[in-house]
Amino acid sequence: YYQEKHARWRAKVRAFVDAELAPFAHEWDEQQSFPVDELRRKAYAAGVLSPCYPAELGGTPPEGGWDEFMFLIWIDELT
Repeated sequence: YYQEKHARWRAKVRAFVDAELAPFAHEWDEQQSFPVDELRRKAYAAGVLSPCYPAELGGTPPEGGWDEFMFLIWIDELT
């Protein structure tokens, strides 16, 4: 079931996490806050914000379309 589109999606989400979340997680934990608006803009630009929604509703669906396996990958990479 794991297709090329799933591998591309995993790489995309992982790249976002590695660049925009992981390096700052400890700092945000210590501060007990994080830059929500900035992260929302960056996630949208990276194509990983609300991927289950169509673009006309503000989502950023992945190349190849959204499916439940994409959801599992998304959650796995974000946690």
